[in-house]
Amino acid sequence: LGFVIKYFVAADALAIGLLLLWRGWDKGRLPRAVFAQCLPMTVAFFIPFAAVAAYYAGIGQWEAFQFYTFEVSGRYPIQKDPLKLTLYTLDFFARFIPFTALAAVAMRERLAADRVWQQFLWLWLLCVTAMTLVPGKTFGHYQIQMMPPLALLMALWFHPDRQSLPWLRRISPRVAYRSVWVFVAVMSGVLLLYFGRRTDGPKQVAAALESILQPGERFYTGDYQQITYHLLGQHSVLPHVHPSLVFDSLNVAALQLDLQAEARLVTDDPSVRYVLLKPTHVHNAFTDAIYARFTLRDTLPDQVLLLERNE
Repeated sequence: LGFVIKYFVAADALAIGLLLLWRGWDKGRLPRAVFAQCLPMTVAFFIPFAAVAAYYAGIGQWEAFQFYTFEVSGRYPIQKDPLKLTLYTLDFFARFIPFTALAAVAMRERLAADRVWQQFLWLWLLCVTAMTLVPGKTFGHYQIQMMPPLALLMALWFHPDRQSLPWLRRISPRVAYRSVWVFVAVMSGVLLLYFGRRTDGPKQVAAALESILQPGERFYTGDYQQITYHLLGQHSVLPHVHPSLVFDSLNVAALQLDLQAEARLVTDDPSVRYVLLKPTHVHNAFTDAIYARFTLRDTLPDQVLLLERNE
């Protein structure tokens, strides 16, 4: 089911499948691993995906499904920077250095009791790490998938038979638990102060728009937060709701968008009275067409430019 939403989940399934094959080969039961374990798992894995594909075919949208699922995804990694991707990966392990360090120490002190489990976790982490690099992007939320195997690898350090880092093991449980609770309390306070002081920009922008929109008038969020549509009970003007699909050149190339045609959906619709743009918005064929029909009228809260249709 997760694969239907985000194809990254294939990395987790690959790790499990490779484990089954390896264990089958190691125990001399490879045919059983292939036909009794991996084959049923593979079939089950594709059942939800096949159901979604059948649904789109049934409503006459097979070509659209095929285009966005396969063609666009195949063109997504248009440009990759090996150095940037390397630093992106190292940054993850540096951010979680306590987990990384204990996982490395546990790997050095190998135990027969959990060696297979440890090897699987490293295989799992390798698979998901490789998958995060496939799109060529450096979004931090991609790496959430790396957290479970790293956390489990760190947990192996606590095996009672391990003796590494004796100074750390001599810390009493009472001190350790209290330290953890103090850390959680301090971090919670810091996050509460940080997010508590932040203003709700989209809510303020929505309130400002609500005061000037007349019945039947619509607005286009441009490269601003698309949740503003929801706050005012309107639908997106463009079928490509997320702003990066129109304002990011790599996404435009992957989707093969005609920016002038996309702009006409805004400029040729007389009900669209206002357009929102960030001051740092890109200048391309899309925004040029917008400025040809709309004029800057005001600056709304959250530093949002308000463009109004020319009379």
